[in-house]
Amino acid sequence: MRSDASGNLLVGTTSNSVYNDASGTGIALNAGEIQIAGTGTPLYANRQGSNGDIIDFRKDGASVGVIGVVNNDRMVFATADGLGLQFDKDNNRIIPCDNDGAYNNNVELGDEDLAFTNLFLTGGIQFDSRSNKLNDYEEGTWTPALVGSTGAGSGITYSLRVAKYTKIGDIVHCQCDIYITAITSIPTGQVRISGLPFGAATSDSMSGNWYALGEPNIEGLASSLNSDSTQALLSAGQSYFVLWRDNKATTGMSPINWTTNFDTSGRFRFIFQYFTDS
Repeated sequence: MRSDASGNLLVGTTSNSVYNDASGTGIALNAGEIQIAGTGTPLYANRQGSNGDIIDFRKDGASVGVIGVVNNDRMVFATADGLGLQFDKDNNRIIPCDNDGAYNNNVELGDEDLAFTNLFLTGGIQFDSRSNKLNDYEEGTWTPALVGSTGAGSGITYSLRVAKYTKIGDIVHCQCDIYITAITSIPTGQVRISGLPFGAATSDSMSGNWYALGEPNIEGLASSLNSDSTQALLSAGQSYFVLWRDNKATTGMSPINWTTNFDTSGRFRFIFQYFTDS
């Protein structure tokens, strides 16, 4: 232990700037500061007995924040006016808290002008009760294809084939735009659009039935249908939907077939949504 010419007390060192040294250990007590350097843990703060503050940070004599402990082993980092985080390994969570523990529904994360960048999750987002957990959100593209139920055909020329999806929880929102200019070998059977990004749900009360997706916009591909409305139907568990015609005046609902109802050029546009188990 020694005192240098400036009155700094040095313990185990001759440097009064051990905080900035890459090597060497010791303690420097300079005017208004304490510097500690060591090759092991340089500082231990040991509160004994009760829970509470371990370190109290102050500015001009007033406390501005603390590092403390609650429940014997949970670290708390909090401001003096009561905004902080509690690290709870027992329950594998980080929760908002004041310097005495935790509180609920009173803290925002980020701001409209001071935002975080990305949030990486493997579980989900819990809004209130467990039944309202959002466990998935994704955006992407899918590749629609016009095929037949009994034969896929060949030589289908797509001058435009664009399809996107957004999946929020178990709901898939899709859109597609297909423009066909030629077909060498016409598919056979019912008209199908395959390639959906996820299979339709099978675990709800609609299992085994057909979901009505709505009425797509068809130009040229089904000129023989005249004024009949066209419906897209999706079967539970399938990753394709089929097209049906609705002639209310005579036959009612019936499937649209390639050989009798569909042409070899035209455009198909559709926006729809469905449920999935994925």
